[in-house]
Amino acid sequence: MKKEIETLSFILPADTKDYISKKIDGIHNAENLILEILISLKKDNDFRAYAFVDLRWGTSIRVQENDFDLITLIDKLVDKLKVKIITETEKIKGKRWAYRYNICGQDTQ
Repeated sequence: MKKEIETLSFILPADTKDYISKKIDGIHNAENLILEILISLKKDNDFRAYAFVDLRWGTSIRVQENDFDLITLIDKLVDKLKVKIITETEKIKGKRWAYRYNICGQDTQ
């Protein structure tokens, strides 16, 4: 899984970057489902976060969130991202080719 975190108009501390990485790694089965994730953080009057996720089977997910506190924003963004990923995996679980991507929790061997 390729992770990229970018910021606009402010400098992100290293410990916050580590916090974001840990939250993303906390997503259930993330290594098997996510190919690439880009998180873009922007600061105006409040913080805005955008997450762009490419899943193994070709689906792209875009999630947006804003808040005045950066840590709260990250928590809300990852929670919303988890729900979207679960929704997308549930959509394709019944498909015949879902076993190719190990989405159903079964071994492909």
